[in-house]
Amino acid sequence: MNKVILGLCLLGGVKAFAMEGSKTANLKAQKMAPIHRACAARNIKEIKRLLKKGADVNARMDLDFTPLHVAAQNGLFEVAELLLKNGAEVEAKNFVEQTPLGLVCGFGHLNVLELLLQYNTDIHTCPSAVAHKKAKAFGATHSLPPLFYACQMGHTKVVEKLLDVGANANEIFVFQDRRPIHFACQNGHKEVVKILLERGADVHATLSSGETPLHVASFSGHKYVVKLLLINGAVKSAEAAGGVTALEAASLFKKGDVVALIQDYCCKICKETGKMKFCSRCKGVYYCSSKCQKIDWPAHRGVCKTSKKKSQN
Repeated sequence: MNKVILGLCLLGGVKAFAMEGSKTANLKAQKMAPIHRACAARNIKEIKRLLKKGADVNARMDLDFTPLHVAAQNGLFEVAELLLKNGAEVEAKNFVEQTPLGLVCGFGHLNVLELLLQYNTDIHTCPSAVAHKKAKAFGATHSLPPLFYACQMGHTKVVEKLLDVGANANEIFVFQDRRPIHFACQNGHKEVVKILLERGADVHATLSSGETPLHVASFSGHKYVVKLLLINGAVKSAEAAGGVTALEAASLFKKGDVVALIQDYCCKICKETGKMKFCSRCKGVYYCSSKCQKIDWPAHRGVCKTSKKKSQN
């Protein structure tokens, strides 16, 4: 039987365990109901047979997974569709209050996400304080809302879809004052950060500790995310708790490339910082305005051509 991963998408990574049906010695696998096994095996014929015989479409296994949780997490569109048509509870919650939607978003299954949306699943569902404690006991930091899962794991298309149907790019995660952009920055997902910014995410959003997205990307060492944030107006002099700037955070965590980028980030002519544009040819210098770029062009022209020529070699 094909190995199917059942797990929990939690802050700090994907915590998972493998189940291989009746052949595995895993105790949790042995406690799976027949309908869960059939779903994990993608056995549509067996699922139909079990449902016809009266199997509970919302049966619970270990960790309170329903058959729909199994299908959703593993991206089994046909299985999920069959379960939903037979009354599967779209808002069923597992032991850390994750709905099938949350698992779909954490594992990036866009087609199953679109299916769940047809059944009016709640995109704003947020685990409670009780779920938060259970997640910590399980060995993770938090159980997250759907958009946060997708941003943490870097599922660009899923993030776009959630925002299209009403998710808030500036939603605040109540247990840590984090927003989706902080999760994307921490994990270096540049394209997700770009989408969030385009959809109105606050580039200056701060955590309770005062850290901005720029701080998070800087101490995590994600150079290209740092550059994107700076171009979109992130303030490199902003201070977190203790007066620490993004530059100091990058230096503390020995992120040399990020340190160099932040140090060099200013308008070549007037030395202003803030929202910038870079030379579209060599992408090596920054300007705060077209005016400054025109002033510098006579001097920059020769260097720019050289940089362009080198980049083509």
